[in-house]
Amino acid sequence: MWVFCCGPVRSGSTLQFNITRELVEKSNSGYAVDYDYTDNFSKVYERYNDEKLKVFKTHSLSPLMIELINNKKAVAIYCYRDVRDVIVSIAKKEDNVVSNLVLNNKFILGYVDYYNLIKNLPYKLMSKYEDFYNNIPRECRRIASILNIKANVEVINQIEKEYSRDKLISNIDKDKMDQFVGKNGKTYTLDKKTLIHFNHFGNYYPGSYVMEMSQSEIDKIEKGVGTWLLINGYKVDLMKYFILRLKLIKKRFT
Repeated sequence: MWVFCCGPVRSGSTLQFNITRELVEKSNSGYAVDYDYTDNFSKVYERYNDEKLKVFKTHSLSPLMIELINNKKAVAIYCYRDVRDVIVSIAKKEDNVVSNLVLNNKFILGYVDYYNLIKNLPYKLMSKYEDFYNNIPRECRRIASILNIKANVEVINQIEKEYSRDKLISNIDKDKMDQFVGKNGKTYTLDKKTLIHFNHFGNYYPGSYVMEMSQSEIDKIEKGVGTWLLINGYKVDLMKYFILRLKLIKKRFT
């Protein structure tokens, strides 16, 4: 069985991957395979034919991955986050300007499209970043349940201790990290085991976008994906949202 930790960027996916990896390895149920590009997964797939749980980290799903999930030969472990906070987090990590990312409507809509793709899969776990980033034990139990593996209190407490934000930051040693060239051509410094980047830790408090975005930037995002934000329990300007919906309805019938 393959386990695809497939949350999008800056949404808690690395934390979720490490929780999953630790649970699988500590229960002797399987292991994490070496990191590789999603485009190369078909080659990775050919290298492993045992019955163990095989954990693979990715930010997207290839056609083969989707096929495996649909055939109950894999499970998707996915997380999502307030897309406004995601944009701010990316901007800080990549030394970009928030306005540049807000203007990238393709990314914002793609984030929601990917959520919907995962939602329609038959075998998946969907976790809200705001629910698990500060409650690792709960996420441990949810992941252990869907993977049908045992996770006692001692193991869960150990994972919580090892993957607390403060502990991770204190353990970062750039000199012991590996170099990895991303598909964007940039070189990243990361830990080969945990896949944590040297500059991985940016804004992590929910709603921090309020301090980083202009009102016009917030309005633009809410105009595009306001319904998704509301459905998932995120705050939006309801007055502006309903006015926009009324305008769209009026336009549809004129």
